[in-house]
Amino acid sequence: TVTITCTKGAVTTLSLGLGTHATGAQRRMSDGVPNFMNYELYQPPDSTPGSACSYAGPVIWGTAGVNLFTPAAAPSKAARTYNICGQAAAGQDLPAGSFTDTVAAVVNF
Repeated sequence: TVTITCTKGAVTTLSLGLGTHATGAQRRMSDGVPNFMNYELYQPPDSTPGSACSYAGPVIWGTAGVNLFTPAAAPSKAARTYNICGQAAAGQDLPAGSFTDTVAAVVNF
């Protein structure tokens, strides 16, 4: 999740970087050996705080254009939390283990 708090009426945009282990535009998690698991992050289906993830026609969450997430203007200064939806690519032949990545979130308002 990402939680934002801003001034009433402020319009925000949220971007998510590609992560520490990306190659080109492909996000990847690493187990540190190095084995890499490809994955993607998607925007929630609407700008209602707490909306559940939906993978029907998802929009990739990125750093520019349509890949920026722009929720509705802040109705108050109360914190709003949005889900970051993630999915690992199917068919990857990887050993069992713990795979991680670090992704930077940037909020502009």
